[in-house]
Amino acid sequence: MADSSSTTPSAASNDADNTLQPTPFIAKRLSIIVPPANPKPVKAKGKKKSAGRKVTGTLKNFVDLPLDIIYETVSYLEPLDLLTLARLSKEFRALFMSRSSLAIWRRVLNDVPDLPSCPRDLSEPQYASLIFEKFCMACGSTRGAIDVDFKIRMRFCATCAKANIIPGYRLRIRYGDIASTAVTLIPFSAPHYFLCDETDYSTVNNDLRTSYFRPEADLVITELVARTEQKDTTPDEYNTFIADQRVIASRMMNEGNLMKDYTENLLCAQEEVDEQTAIRRFERIQQEMRALGWEEKYFPKWCDEEDFDQWDEYMHQPKEFTTRGWNMIRPKLTAIYNRCKRIRLVEDLIERTGLKYLEFRSEQPLEQRRRLPGWGDVFMLPFVLLFFRDKHVECKEEDMEALMHTIVECTDNFMEMVEEDLRMMITSCDPTQEILETKKEEDKEQGRVSKQRKVKSNAKGKGKSKETHATTATPVLDKAANVFLCNCRECAIGRWGEHTVISYPDVVEHVIVRSCPSKGWEQIKPETSIDLLNAARDVLAALGLPEDCTRDEVHSLGKLVCRCGHYHYEGMLSFDDLVEHVYHQQLGYSNIRKDVAMESDHLIDEFLVNGHSRERLAELVEVATEKDYHEPESDSDSDNSSESVNPRRRSSDIPLGRYCRYCYQLTLDVRAVRNEMAAYHVKYKHGKESQADDFDERVNLANLYGEVDWGSFHFFIP
Repeated sequence: MADSSSTTPSAASNDADNTLQPTPFIAKRLSIIVPPANPKPVKAKGKKKSAGRKVTGTLKNFVDLPLDIIYETVSYLEPLDLLTLARLSKEFRALFMSRSSLAIWRRVLNDVPDLPSCPRDLSEPQYASLIFEKFCMACGSTRGAIDVDFKIRMRFCATCAKANIIPGYRLRIRYGDIASTAVTLIPFSAPHYFLCDETDYSTVNNDLRTSYFRPEADLVITELVARTEQKDTTPDEYNTFIADQRVIASRMMNEGNLMKDYTENLLCAQEEVDEQTAIRRFERIQQEMRALGWEEKYFPKWCDEEDFDQWDEYMHQPKEFTTRGWNMIRPKLTAIYNRCKRIRLVEDLIERTGLKYLEFRSEQPLEQRRRLPGWGDVFMLPFVLLFFRDKHVECKEEDMEALMHTIVECTDNFMEMVEEDLRMMITSCDPTQEILETKKEEDKEQGRVSKQRKVKSNAKGKGKSKETHATTATPVLDKAANVFLCNCRECAIGRWGEHTVISYPDVVEHVIVRSCPSKGWEQIKPETSIDLLNAARDVLAALGLPEDCTRDEVHSLGKLVCRCGHYHYEGMLSFDDLVEHVYHQQLGYSNIRKDVAMESDHLIDEFLVNGHSRERLAELVEVATEKDYHEPESDSDSDNSSESVNPRRRSSDIPLGRYCRYCYQLTLDVRAVRNEMAAYHVKYKHGKESQADDFDERVNLANLYGEVDWGSFHFFIP
């Protein structure tokens, strides 16, 4: 290799200048590199009979030309090209690595703009190799990340760097305190580190926190140990050695910083050139695409698209546009363009069909709308997917109308599926209803068999047979107690974690038609729970109705009222609204009961009541009277109100300054209560009449009953 040659042009450098400079302690740095532990095997070649390797081909007579012609010719080469030429054969190596070629090397290097001058410790070929080549100096590899460190004049791959670079603290562990002096005599290793001062850094500032070239550090420490005796006998010679090595190391680091600055600027300049080249290529390719009639709206534009990376790789390359290159990538770009165009057309058709379906659905009667699924379910139907595939190029209005009628015909069983799903929700929460449903089917079968026997008996003339009546059971979804919770966005607006209670079939109308018509049933279907079902049964019991009564029986009663005084549920209520109110009150009681601290169990009977239990509801719930029907609306319920028309959707600011004393004694935790609900909370959660000291500041409550765990702070809304 040129950079490891012992015969270099620099050997004939100005001897007068060299005598004035300190002599480097290590003359040939490349010779001390630690080789890789497992070098790549080199395939042995058979010995040839010919004595030496001769130049053949077009350059075989080049070395026979006069030297002035050879030197004038190669002086126009780049440094990297001259290195390659010098390694071409033994004859070229002998020619261009001789001392007579020094002027050629200097001329070639001087022709490179802004290149720093060649350091004193490197020959010109070594300097050219360090700056312009990319291989690892230990193993010769060009793969992977290879970092060049100009301060120590080395270039290593990651594997060889581990063997040749050592941290300063390991030198201290291995050699002791002498390592602190040794590291000031050699440059430290940091490939990506820029010195703050580019021209005046001194290695006196080196310490054991940085890394160093291991072979160099070992040799310097060995030399320091050998010169320890001179420190006392001839201190001037010892101090001169220390000073000279520091001067050499400092110069190497400052020169290395200039080299790194040059390579970084060179890299930035090359990136700008590549960017301009890529822009010209991109614009030229776009011209060719427009000539082919391609539309830009069908190009891949988003990084999450399947073909975006491949398209971007073809379009943005740092090389000039050529006709040959365009002919090579055009078939690949054509395939990507056609795929993306098809995807865009299908997406446009899907959007158009979805809007058309929602419009078509809104024009249908209410009963018909209930039988039509949301767009999320329609979108996945097989014949709809086939429609997108076949009609994405051209879809006429009559094709769209035909699709709408096909959807109506093929989704006729949607309502049955929804009913079965809701029925399964109810029976999974309350298995007893599944038993009743099964018994109802058995009774139907028994009634059918009995009817057949009666017909046969009458046909034989045996007189009238005794009639058997099948037991009648109310269907699960027809029961007034079987209600559902809706979690859609419309119901969540203006509510603090509360759910809207809706019964069947209004819940289907609500979630599919009004709330989320573009989503599928699985995304928007409501929920239910055993606590909700029990709350509905408690309301029915308070009204004097059986648990299995139908909704029609409840609706025949008219509007209902709850006399508890909750400002969200004042006035006349529907059955669903009343169940919603009772459910949330019972849920609030359960939450407090669940959070009661162990040391406060004895206070439960004194401070905690379920104000809306089944027993208490009999005193609170009743059918609306004539007076309730004629009671004027409150200001908040009028059309001129700035808040929501529905008072149950209003929310007030929650004061965080004062908290319920009884809740704190039970849970040792603060629970915020709205100002307007203070008296209501004390009465229906704690069974007390409102007092002035029922609410107090957190600090006072903590002093009276103990500290508060603020990590478990949460809001309570009655």
